[in-house]
This record gives sequence, C-alpha cells and structure tokens, in this order.
Amino acid sequence: KYVAVDGFRRMGLDCSVELLRRGHYPRGGGRVILLVKPARALSPMTAVKRGKVVAVRGISHCTNLPAHVASRQASSAVRIIKGAGVEDVRVAEERGEGEGPGSGLALWAEIEGGPNIGADALGAREKRAEEVGKEAAEKLLAELKTGMAVDRHLGDMLIIYMAMAKGRSEIGVTELTMHAKTMIWLTEKFLGVKWTVVEGPGGSATLGVEGAGIY
Repeated sequence: KYVAVDGFRRMGLDCSVELLRRGHYPRGGGRVILLVKPARALSPMTAVKRGKVVAVRGISHCTNLPAHVASRQASSAVRIIKGAGVEDVRVAEERGEGEGPGSGLALWAEIEGGPNIGADALGAREKRAEEVGKEAAEKLLAELKTGMAVDRHLGDMLIIYMAMAKGRSEIGVTELTMHAKTMIWLTEKFLGVKWTVVEGPGGSATLGVEGAGIY
C-alpha cells in the first residue's frame, strides 16, 4: 500500500515496511521496520504517462488526540476527491497513543498498469482537521493533473536505481524537484551516466538514462 515500496518492486527490489508506532514533531518516537531482501539485479523502469485512476485509498491518523480529528481529516479529503470525479475513494482512520500529539493524512491513487501516486499532509497546532484533509487531497489532485506516471517524491528516490540498473529507463515525474536535479548531477559524476531531461508543463519532466549496469 506504500507508494515507494510499489515503485521499488517494479525495479526488482523486494522490500516491505511495517509501521510499529507513529511519531510526530517535536517529540518524535516513531518506529518502523524496513525489510529489504537481496536483489539479483535491478530492472530498468519505463513509466512516463500514468494510466487510469482505479481508486484512491488513504490513512487518516491521530496520536493522543480525539478520534474525531482523524474522522474530520478523512471526510474532508474524501469529499474533495469525489468532487473531482473519482468515485472509489476510501480512507481508513487510525487513533493511537505515543509521543504525540499529532495527526496526518496519507493518500495514494491506485493507477491501472503503473505505480501508485501519493500525497500527504500533516496536522499542526491551530490547523483545523478539515484543512489537513483539504491539503492532502489538493496535493494528490495536482499530482494527477500532470498526467505523469511518477509522483515527485518517488521520482527523487528512483533516480539512483535507474542510474545503476542495466538498460534504458524512462519515467515521467510530476515535478522536477531540486532533489531530483541533485541526484541527476551526482549520478552523472559518480557513475558516468548521461541523463536526458525534457521539461513539461507545470514543472513536470520526462527523465531518461542508459543505466551503468553495475547492479
């Protein structure tokens, strides 16, 4: 269900994430288990234009706060996304105890034939729960509006693996971030690969590379 795990698996990485406890700024205290199994080789990836949105799923969570905070975040996001024309929208609600207080909402669109596309938002003091839901929903809709297959955060993380894999990879990112530009520069310097970057409307871009084949 996690966007990054879905994207990494498409390149041959067998990994999973288990959430044990949420943590929120400034106290932190979150705990997760990341399990990564050795990969024989990395596979090149091609994902430029996104497919049809099949459904939108999400998790609205709060820690050391009333349960209605998670409910209000979820309801706000669902209303906005359904208003944009997506019919199948479901957001689970979680309330826990930990180092909080804190809240947040993670959303991801399940895409036909492609990696999931995600977005999120965090709560803050004097920030209404409805605003958290609205922020996450609008972020997701903005990602989808570009028509690209890979969201900005996943794109940042895939670049190093594309550069190491054997064969040509090409992805369409919803935004060419400074993180992405930095990783492109670093992989060209360290691995000797050469990227093609074609910028599109709204800050989107198509990134291509012939991988070094070192893994």
